[in-house]
Amino acid sequence: MPASNASDAPLYNTAAVVQRTGIPATTIRAWERRYGYPMPARDAGKQRLYSERDIEGIRWLSDQTTRGVAISRAIAMLRSGYAGPEVSASGAAAAAPRSFASLRSDVLSALLALDPRRAEAVLQEAFALFSVKDVCLQVFEPLLIEVGDRWHAGELSVAAEHYITSFIRSRLFALLHAYQRPEVDGPLVFTACAPGEWHEIGIVLVSIFLARRGVAVRYLGPNLPLEALAELVAQQHPSVVALSAQSREAARALRGAAQMLSQGAPPHPRVVFGGQAYNGDAALRESMDGTYVGPNADAAADAIANMVARTNGASERSRQSARRRR
Repeated sequence: MPASNASDAPLYNTAAVVQRTGIPATTIRAWERRYGYPMPARDAGKQRLYSERDIEGIRWLSDQTTRGVAISRAIAMLRSGYAGPEVSASGAAAAAPRSFASLRSDVLSALLALDPRRAEAVLQEAFALFSVKDVCLQVFEPLLIEVGDRWHAGELSVAAEHYITSFIRSRLFALLHAYQRPEVDGPLVFTACAPGEWHEIGIVLVSIFLARRGVAVRYLGPNLPLEALAELVAQQHPSVVALSAQSREAARALRGAAQMLSQGAPPHPRVVFGGQAYNGDAALRESMDGTYVGPNADAAADAIANMVARTNGASERSRQSARRRR
């Protein structure tokens, strides 16, 4: 549960919660039964008692479902720490929304002080003010670049750099897991880092953005040997394989990847690539036998999602044609 100033004291019965939130008691109990949220206390007579914190969470979940977010996903986000009661209209954030630079500065300051609770509170504010995509691209990604630059300049210790990177990485994976839906049925997309590439944040962002679009994405991790990838591709037949390389050495290791991944039985995947190594090097992009999907995670996710949509469309046309032939 994200940080909140609301009390955890169990004070309100179900009727009071319904009156304060406008959410029917049957809906609240269904959430509790199916998803384990909220988990109210019980009085001596076994009646449910809710806290202010519970009420804030129930209101937030209702807002998300009104916006079209599946309740299962909203609850997963609430538990991951990237969702929660929005700042009230009387709060400072509502009166004067902060800039991305200010949010990044506060997160960095908290993490340098080894204060994860304060960092979580700032991130809660960021997600209340801005979209998930904006927080990823305007807070997380630039913050990691700044941390890396400061480490290279000798302004941060290795320990500080590792701690901050680990903190942000864990929050990004929480987002990925919150958005992935096991019930999604559609063409698979594999995402991974090139052999020798350990910088995974960019491809994790791509994976998050694809999962938010409802794509069945499977992130396979950093430094993935192409032989192991080819074996899995031959078993699962994904529609798209997206590979990331930040260094030129890792990018060169991907030459021939598309050919290797097309050696098994069809259907063969569409192989795409991206990352810092390719963004400013047209010759390197042209030397690849896959498809370059753009200079950033947002562009890459757009391109891959469009490929998946075309695959879905082609599959549907094929099924319709087969039915007509019968």
